Amino acid sequence: MNELKYPKSNYQKDPENLHLYVNNVRILTVEEYQKLRSAIPKDEFKTKLDILLITGMRYTEYLRLYDHKEWYLEKRNILFLSAEAQKKVKRKQKERTINNLPSMFNYLLKDFWQARKPPLESTWNKDLQRWCIAAGISRMESQPKQLERL
Repeated sequence: MNELKYPKSNYQKDPENLHLYVNNVRILTVEEYQKLRSAIPKDEFKTKLDILLITGMRYTEYLRLYDHKEWYLEKRNILFLSAEAQKKVKRKQKERTINNLPSMFNYLLKDFWQARKPPLESTWNKDLQRWCIAAGISRMESQPKQLERL
């Protein structure tokens, strides 16, 4: 049985765009990403979206990153997520390194750490839904949090 985490959202796969799904995760096209980013009203939230998409972090890891600047190794331009960062019960790796980050990534993180703490996951998901509607991005079966990965 496939239960939706957010049953009220009523997202359905767009049959015209089935090629945009990988393992039931909606993949944004470059055009959709640009539309979504321009629908976001504040630069602070655009930065948050960019960090999530660039790193592919789970939202809970992203929330914990706010309180742990030491996870970013600026000289090597990598993020090192310790077991504390993940806290996922069924994880295969205790630690994870995110490398190949863009050369200007440190500026995104500086903006991230100077802004307010990121919202709770449920608030972020509602914001993503609202911004997707404003951007004219078609509905999808997957929860909006899965927009975190590009």
